[in-house]
Amino acid sequence: MNTRRRIIATVIAVLSGVLPAMAAIRADGRAPDFSLTDTQGKTVTLSAMNGKVVFLDFWASWCPPCRMSIPKVQQLHDRMKESGVVVIGINVENNARAAANFAKKERITYTIAAGDGKVERDYRISSIPAFYIIGKDGKILKKYEGYYPGMEKEWETVIKQALTANQKATKGK
Repeated sequence: MNTRRRIIATVIAVLSGVLPAMAAIRADGRAPDFSLTDTQGKTVTLSAMNGKVVFLDFWASWCPPCRMSIPKVQQLHDRMKESGVVVIGINVENNARAAANFAKKERITYTIAAGDGKVERDYRISSIPAFYIIGKDGKILKKYEGYYPGMEKEWETVIKQALTANQKATKGK
């Protein structure tokens, strides 16, 4: 009986986290807005990035694949920041101090924000690392779960297509 209760409690807990999150991704494909605090104490919102391509990286310092991907995310930031691409790392440990210490140690120069639980639910984060590429119009272009070496080439391809597609649309108007 005790095992049955634990199973039922686990199912309820999972469903209570999943069902509200399912409603967060909008039917029109737009990414959910968020308001988080970065490691400098500033507020970071997705809506403030309107008109820019945004790369989101959901990670934790204890996660080996996350730690493997972070240098590649940093390289992506270094190569793409002049193109108007914004990289935001969202630490799912929800601890700004730990995220700031890790970012300093790893020499991360892109924005690092502490998650708040809600952003993870809104983006349906079920495993980490998880990456989102969001177009200038605020629509989710691509979601990746997990990391494997070489994945960053695909990130750049999707980002460059997003930048080029927007330029063509602007020139045609």
